[in-house]
Amino acid sequence: MKALPLVLAMVLMAASPEAGRTRLDRELDGKATGLKAKALKRIEEKLGLTSPAPEKLVVVFADLPEAKAKERKIDASDLKEAGGTFTVTLHREFARAGVADLEGEATYQLARAVWRQVYPKRDKVAAWLLHGMALHASGMGDDRILFIIADNEDKTTEIVDGWEEDNKHNERDQADDILAFLYIEEKLKPDGLKEFLRKIGEGADHVNLLGADVPGGFKPLEKEWMARGKEQ
Repeated sequence: MKALPLVLAMVLMAASPEAGRTRLDRELDGKATGLKAKALKRIEEKLGLTSPAPEKLVVVFADLPEAKAKERKIDASDLKEAGGTFTVTLHREFARAGVADLEGEATYQLARAVWRQVYPKRDKVAAWLLHGMALHASGMGDDRILFIIADNEDKTTEIVDGWEEDNKHNERDQADDILAFLYIEEKLKPDGLKEFLRKIGEGADHVNLLGADVPGGFKPLEKEWMARGKEQ
């Protein structure tokens, strides 16, 4: 989920080719199972989501494919699904450089996978909710906000500007996502947040669901957390 600028990522790739596997690489491979267990525990504690098929969740370490070097930014992890099995790939370059929260990355990706396992008919929920939920469980929300602020040095866009439609949602909107999620937890409390997610998973509309708990409806809630986010 964490991205590195292309130049730095290319340096990491050049310094750590697959052919030159090190003791650290072997140690990382041995950590994959433990990372998965810790991530699933976090997801259950923070979101109230329990995987119905943990054997179909896989965490592996791998070097970045060469084709990735053509992209402007490269992620520390990714998630793919095939035949009902979800595979989280943690890229070794980030671990070697010490710039990745491995447990956080595994949790971020697995949270999205577990949601799709538990609520397969709700895998197309609003982008802000899916990313906010995953960031909240991962514990990487603050780091993500700081990264987005640092990446916005030209000040061309507002860091906190409200929820976007899914087709407009991008990486910078993840600051909105986590701030909104933290604010919702504050309003509903941890157990209420889990209940909120359960109702969303069962088909409830998040705007109506949140509006019911806030005097005046959903819009005042959005304005309030946006104002607080800008202050922070």
